[in-house]
Amino acid sequence: APMSPGISIWYNSGGDKGWTPPRPPSGTHHYHFTVYALSGQPSGSSTQDVLDSIGGMTLARGELTGVVSAG
Repeated sequence: APMSPGISIWYNSGGDKGWTPPRPPSGTHHYHFTVYALSGQPSGSSTQDVLDSIGGMTLARGELTGVVSAG
């Protein structure tokens, strides 16, 4: 589906755009998700570079912690 104008999806830590669901090998794992609404486009090539660049342009932020159990 086409995205709305002004929306960008950045690369995730796996090197792809979008989301890959967690697949824990076994046990219970906590996954922390953060979504940012920004007034501009961040710069940087690594996750830390991007996080460092968004300080003054963050309009809103949401966080979610998910718990996944695998057997």
